[in-house]
Amino acid sequence: MEGDAKRAIGLWIALACTDEPAPVELNSAAVIADSAVSDNVCLGGFAQVGGGFANGGGVWQEGGVLTIEGTTINNNLADGMTGPWEAGEGGGLVILLDARFAAVNSTISGNRADFSEAMEVGLRATAAFYNSTIAFNSTDESHSAFDIRSDSEVTLSHTILSNAGRCFGSVQSLGYNLFGPNFECGIEGGAIGDVVEVDPQLEPLADNGGPTLTHAISQSSPALDAGDPSGCAAADGRPLTRDQRGATRLQGICDIGAVEIQQP
Repeated sequence: MEGDAKRAIGLWIALACTDEPAPVELNSAAVIADSAVSDNVCLGGFAQVGGGFANGGGVWQEGGVLTIEGTTINNNLADGMTGPWEAGEGGGLVILLDARFAAVNSTISGNRADFSEAMEVGLRATAAFYNSTIAFNSTDESHSAFDIRSDSEVTLSHTILSNAGRCFGSVQSLGYNLFGPNFECGIEGGAIGDVVEVDPQLEPLADNGGPTLTHAISQSSPALDAGDPSGCAAADGRPLTRDQRGATRLQGICDIGAVEIQQP
């Protein structure tokens, strides 16, 4: 993708990594909406790291600007232990080299990397998550599930970050986030409305309506009605009137995470 921003809607990617990186490169700007990046597998080798976007078991981004909206990245694997180079970097998400990444109303779940991080932001990159759910990503015991390099920045707003395993670095909280038990990354910022070291009570990834799989929250979840009293908003300040499924978000106090639950 080169030149002006491109928009991909309804995109489903299920590529197996072979001797060459997967073919989609993000060198400029792109928006991916209402899509799934799912079930990609990459086995071993430095040139073979990943399967979904150029590299990375799910998404590998070097430079450029990428926004995902209403999208789920799940069940991707980068396994370096079975290959000659022992490099399984980025089971779910790798953002590098001055890249700018944003996730809005999106889910990153169940991705795994062996011999490296499941999610990584580094080399002067920035990543921002708005009303998203990040959960159940994993790696081997010697690496972190979420690695944030000191030269890079991750910001969160109204986002669930849970079951992350080991974590290096710090996140910048814009408020109203839920950090699950044993969250090891540092949390910087005012942290207004943040909920820390609490189980979000996520339901299994499932078809809860809409074009992608999502994690619903239970009726007793601490994420329920725990958002900003003035409502949820994206990076540009526009109100998020719908959740990842396309269901209406309550105006006023919304739920934390990608899915808005209507109470009975």
